[in-house]
Amino acid sequence: MPPLVDVARLRPMIAAIWLGMLIGVSFIATPVKFQAAGLDLPTALDVGQLTFGAFSRVEWILAVALAVTVWVSRPSRWRRIVTAAVIIGLAVQVVWLLPALTARVETIMSGEMPEASFHHLLYAAIEVAKALGLFLLGFPKREPECEPTPGPLDQDWQSNAM
Repeated sequence: MPPLVDVARLRPMIAAIWLGMLIGVSFIATPVKFQAAGLDLPTALDVGQLTFGAFSRVEWILAVALAVTVWVSRPSRWRRIVTAAVIIGLAVQVVWLLPALTARVETIMSGEMPEASFHHLLYAAIEVAKALGLFLLGFPKREPECEPTPGPLDQDWQSNAM
C-alpha cells in the first residue's frame, strides 16, 4: 500500500509557507511599524518584541516539520545542509540573539539608551540567510515524468557503434 502522503512533496510547501511568513513579519511588517507616525518607539519595540516572540514559536513548529520531511524523504546532501543551516540560524536567533535584543528593548523602554550593539545586525543577516535557504528548499525535486524508452533510431545507433 502506498503512503498516504508523499513526504518529499511536503518539504517545498513547508519551506514556502515559512518563507512567506518570514517575509511578511521580518521584511514588511517590522520596518513599516517603525514608520508609523502615531506609534512611539517604546510601543513599537513592545509590539516587535511580542511579534518576534510569537513568530519564533511558529518557526520552531515549521522547523520541526521541515526536519521531519527531510529526515523521512532523504533528499540530496545539499538540501540536508541547507535545512540544517536554516534550523541552526533559528536556534542562534532564539537562544542567543532574541534574549540580547529583549534586554536592549527593556533598557530603551526604561528611558535609557543602551550602547551600540551588533546583535540587531546579526539577527537581520540571519533572517536574510534563512530566507535564501527557504527559497532554495522551496523548489521540488526535479524528476523525469517517465523513463525514456529507446526508439528505433537508438537501436540503429547502438548497433552501428559496435
